[in-house]
Amino acid sequence: MLDHVALTATCEAQGLTHDQWFGGLVELRERKLVQMRAYDDKVALLALTQTGLWAYATRFRADLADVTERLLDVLDQVEPNVALPLGAEIDASPLLVEAVLEHLAGRRLVIFSRVGADSFRIHRFTG
Repeated sequence: MLDHVALTATCEAQGLTHDQWFGGLVELRERKLVQMRAYDDKVALLALTQTGLWAYATRFRADLADVTERLLDVLDQVEPNVALPLGAEIDASPLLVEAVLEHLAGRRLVIFSRVGADSFRIHRFTG
């Protein structure tokens, strides 16, 4: 559960009412950018979806093309079915690496699975 006392104070400091904040989350959920479970106007679960993560990355990560290029270079050399810490390999967060891999998987360029916190197993890559 979110700390609603701290949340209310933060919203007030930013000039937002709780209803405006909650309405914004509902809109993000309707656009499938977040998963949210709420009870009595209190948020019990809030998480970015892959769509939401990709929307964030494409809008706010100026280095997205560079990260993608570095990842593609590594994928070109990877041995299939061996777990690799790709985030460390390309100096990017595992969450961003996963977002790029999901995008590539959607384009049918890669089949992968996540192994642990930072490692990924590349089953197939067609580059």
